Amino acid sequence: MSFQDRQTSEFPLAQQGILDLRSWDFGEQGTVMLQGKWEFAWSQLLQPSDFMTKTAANFIQVPGSWMYHGDKTPSSGYATYRLSIQHRPEDRIFAIRVPNILTAYRMYLNGTLVQSVGKVGTSSDEAIPEQMPRLVFMDGNREMDELVIQVSNFDHRRGGIWKEFEYGHSDQIIQHQFIHSSKDMLILGMIVMMAGYHLRLFLLRRQERAALYFGLVGLFIGLRMFAVGDCFLVQWFIGVTWSQSLQAEYICLALGSLFGILYISEMFPKEAYPRIKKALMYTALLLAIFVVLTEPIVFTKYVYIYQAHLVFTAVLSIIVLIRAFHHRRSNAGLALVGILVFGITIANDVLFYNEVWYTGDISQYGLLVFVIIQSMIISDRFTRAMHEVEHVSFKLRELNNTLETRIQDRTLELREMNADLEKTNHEMERMEESRRRLLTNISHDLRTPMTLIQGYLEALRDDIITDPMERKDYIQLMLRKITGLNHLISDVFELAKLEAGQVSIERKEIQIEELIEYIEDGYEFEVKNRGLNFYCTYPLEWTTCDRKLFLQVDLDRMFQVFNNLVYNAVKFTPIGGDIRIHFCYLEAEQSIRIEIADTGIGLSEEEITRVFERFYKKDYSRNSTGGGSGIGLTIAKEIIESHHGAIWVESELGQGCHFYITLPAFLR
Repeated sequence: MSFQDRQTSEFPLAQQGILDLRSWDFGEQGTVMLQGKWEFAWSQLLQPSDFMTKTAANFIQVPGSWMYHGDKTPSSGYATYRLSIQHRPEDRIFAIRVPNILTAYRMYLNGTLVQSVGKVGTSSDEAIPEQMPRLVFMDGNREMDELVIQVSNFDHRRGGIWKEFEYGHSDQIIQHQFIHSSKDMLILGMIVMMAGYHLRLFLLRRQERAALYFGLVGLFIGLRMFAVGDCFLVQWFIGVTWSQSLQAEYICLALGSLFGILYISEMFPKEAYPRIKKALMYTALLLAIFVVLTEPIVFTKYVYIYQAHLVFTAVLSIIVLIRAFHHRRSNAGLALVGILVFGITIANDVLFYNEVWYTGDISQYGLLVFVIIQSMIISDRFTRAMHEVEHVSFKLRELNNTLETRIQDRTLELREMNADLEKTNHEMERMEESRRRLLTNISHDLRTPMTLIQGYLEALRDDIITDPMERKDYIQLMLRKITGLNHLISDVFELAKLEAGQVSIERKEIQIEELIEYIEDGYEFEVKNRGLNFYCTYPLEWTTCDRKLFLQVDLDRMFQVFNNLVYNAVKFTPIGGDIRIHFCYLEAEQSIRIEIADTGIGLSEEEITRVFERFYKKDYSRNSTGGGSGIGLTIAKEIIESHHGAIWVESELGQGCHFYITLPAFLR
């Protein structure tokens, strides 16, 4: 009968240190697990003869470490267990399968020392830890067998008998031991073979890092199986101590989870979480190093950290595979099933090692399922690869048949692409030159309005300007400067949006007189304050005509245009010069034309053709002398064109500039 079967069957439990099996038929009902209440003497190493005169006053549940016996029972210490087994005498050999006991014990059967693993002591200096399952045989022609077990532990986070003894006929015990060991060896062999196969795949094709990571997962889980259970690592390799075996178990636990998350991330990189993966990697390495640098009594106390890391890795892997399945990645469903099974067995092992229940260590079975599913995935990948190879071979044969024609076509395409690349490269060089010029002057463009605002503020602070109306005008000027500064900062971004048509133009219908009034109020005072003459003219009949002239514009955007043109004119017109803004209505075209003229230095023929280009500036030209950003006129052009208008310039060097704007308008 399996352990799970026994959990559901009715077999006797020890009560007050006595297990009554007189009604148990070993031939029909199988072996018995020696569970229940055993006599327990804490901090005492009693001999069997000591129990002839007294019995232990305390009892403890077996299996279960003694740290759960009482609130004050520490993990380190020593104790004596005793169990009396009553059974019907039988003329055959009985046996007991002794599990791993933490961490050293001496076992007496009917007053005789029959097993000793490690060295039992009353201090860490005396005790020597060791673990090894054993078989003990006895004559069944008795009515009672007495077990007395002295146990000490100074090297592990928990001590005592935390796994079950199995009691029954010797042939049954031997068969169970053989089945148990064979099953572990079979699973171990399959896992190690599959790990070796994947590592071989990586050696043959180094790009297959997923094969490397999966091979290392299997290798470390296999090594951990060697260290736990029947302790094959200690049994097969002479010289390997219990401490080294325990270190191998914990290191494999950390590194197995490390390569597990690397494997999942390599299989489905688009669904992985790189930062979390990196954090888990460093955590696993630190946990492995911690095991190497500390003693078992230290690192075993932090097993919860190792278990939390393992559980978190499993949960993260499940999340990644769920995302991959949602995105319909190839074989994600199969991998998800495998990792779910593996995750369930991991959760079981965590609960088992924390003594929540006693189902045993079964993560190797979950890994076996995952390995089998991985084999299915590999078979599918190789099948797909073979189909791809066949498809590529067919394409190559087809390509060879038309190779000459394809080469000619491709050569022509390459020539066209080369011409396009040369053109693009030339444009990029021009743009790069413009960008360098922009970065050189942009700081000046930002400082200029700030300097003016600072001057106005100092004048107001020092009471240089005392007239209330004049102070109000200066405050209004500062507000406009600040608005202009904000616009300048956003010019670079705005230009790109304007060119892409992503800037919304909020037009509203206004009379031409309103626009003229805004322009006069906005510029006349400051232009005259610079020592220049300012004129804003329009036909006289506009004031007497019954029909009014309307246009639809975004005033904020239009003032960007006028700011650029007027302030450029101010910069390049000597003191005493004129700046003139003239409006006229072109009835045939149903548009209004606005002329902004100055008597400044003018533009050369080259500058006229390039003045509206993006980032264009030339030394000693109209733009660079004033410290402009090189995109103001480009933005102005984009704004005017977004109003379905046009802008151009007429000029001669030394004769001033005439900028013209046309905008749709109508009479009503």
